[in-house]
Amino acid sequence: MSLASELLNLAEHLSTRERRRPKQASLRRSVSTSYYALFHLLTSEAAAIIGSQMNINATRKMQRWFDHGEMKRVCGMFSTAEAPKQITSLLGSAVSVDLQTVARAFIRLQEARHDADYDLETTWTKVTAQEFMQISKDAAVAWSTIRRAHEANVFALALLSSKLFDRER
Repeated sequence: MSLASELLNLAEHLSTRERRRPKQASLRRSVSTSYYALFHLLTSEAAAIIGSQMNINATRKMQRWFDHGEMKRVCGMFSTAEAPKQITSLLGSAVSVDLQTVARAFIRLQEARHDADYDLETTWTKVTAQEFMQISKDAAVAWSTIRRAHEANVFALALLSSKLFDRER
């Protein structure tokens, strides 16, 4: 089982841990863990795509190169059918619905993680925690349908080095 799968299972466990009056700590950790499940899925997949000729230790080290903020920025570029022209020229087509699903989920989950971890004014519910867990699951399913497609390669490269897409070359 992959780390991403284990994290999704943990998020589910945390969201259902206390049947009555769930603890805020459990719900907050569930939301945060749902984000990290998608984060680790994307970084491991992108490292595998980019470093396909490298050994497993090298690709694991590469996973440390990904930056949360840059990944969110890149996901913003891929969150609609019409990506910036630098990306569209590499894709050769519009961004697929599945990749848009992944990109939008990453953005929503990262924002929710920030709220769960830092906004102590917000009260979380079991339903909300489970909604974010489902968003993460849906993104994983969407990724599984495109992971071998050309657009996944472009997305992986952009996640690692978005500055390549800042201007036309």
